[in-house]
Amino acid sequence: MTKEQEKETIKYLEFLQKEFLEDAKRRKENGEITGYGTMEDIDKLRALHIGFALEMLKENSAEIEQKNTELAEKNAEIERLNRQIDLMAEQLAGLTIWDTEKEEPLILTDKEEIKQYFERKAENE
Repeated sequence: MTKEQEKETIKYLEFLQKEFLEDAKRRKENGEITGYGTMEDIDKLRALHIGFALEMLKENSAEIEQKNTELAEKNAEIERLNRQIDLMAEQLAGLTIWDTEKEEPLILTDKEEIKQYFERKAENE
């Protein structure tokens, strides 16, 4: 159910509730009933509200589940890329490169130093 459909359904439920109360008042004023509607009428209206709320919850739950699945897939991709970066950094440990920012050779001794160097390079570009 789209947000627009939800709004329309809520408006319709509010309309039904208003009509129900106005009808009950009219019937009481005319002496047709002594209360504001029968329990059966109240139960029907209550069931209508509960059914609508349950339907909204089911749809929201499905939407949340879909988003959770998408996030889990993205997290798995990020973890895979992080492992790949770690493996590449391990292979580069001990490498001497020319640091263009400092205009001097730079010896990268461990993978964390390598990762930091390339993080800085990526930020500056």
